[in-house]
Amino acid sequence: MNLGELVARNARTVPDKEGVIYGENRYTWSQVNERVNTIANALIAAGIKKGDKVAMWMFNTDHFVFAFYGIVKTGALAVPVNFRLTPREAEWIFGHCDAKALMFDPKFNEAVAEMKPRLSKVTNYYAVAPGLEEAVLLDDLFANGNTDNPDVAVDEFDESEIIYTSGTTGRPKGAVLTHHNQMMVVGAVGTLFALNPADIILHV
Repeated sequence: MNLGELVARNARTVPDKEGVIYGENRYTWSQVNERVNTIANALIAAGIKKGDKVAMWMFNTDHFVFAFYGIVKTGALAVPVNFRLTPREAEWIFGHCDAKALMFDPKFNEAVAEMKPRLSKVTNYYAVAPGLEEAVLLDDLFANGNTDNPDVAVDEFDESEIIYTSGTTGRPKGAVLTHHNQMMVVGAVGTLFALNPADIILHV
């Protein structure tokens, strides 16, 4: 079992149940899985491989959910970057983690365009809204992408995410998590709060 398979399993077992609600947008697990798969397949087609890092400079939105699970379904590591960081701070993380792809929200269009010449290791850009000519729009992938589950073997103990610390005593440090780490946390929280399939969780 891995994080991506959790989404795929829900799409198989409860396809019509709501999985994500963001503002006026409501998505069933089937729709969530399709969007996740389009991102995963696009990353694979672009050459992103297992173990690669994909940075996410995004707000807490539905696109963040789809992007995160799309990344980990490829076996790559998601690297969410705090949207409160300055462009210079974010750029340092993009370089430090050796990100090969960057997904970003429209607020960061100008900053990404300015730093792009220095991001020599980033080969692929994915945007929520137009702004950077070279960037692939996520909504275009949702409309036209491959919705099949990607054929990538991802182990429970494979690395899944790098979360950077606040860096209060120097540069931020990247804490590496595995699929197992994160699933254990989810299981513990579910047990602690006695969650059941009918519950809705507010995630902030």
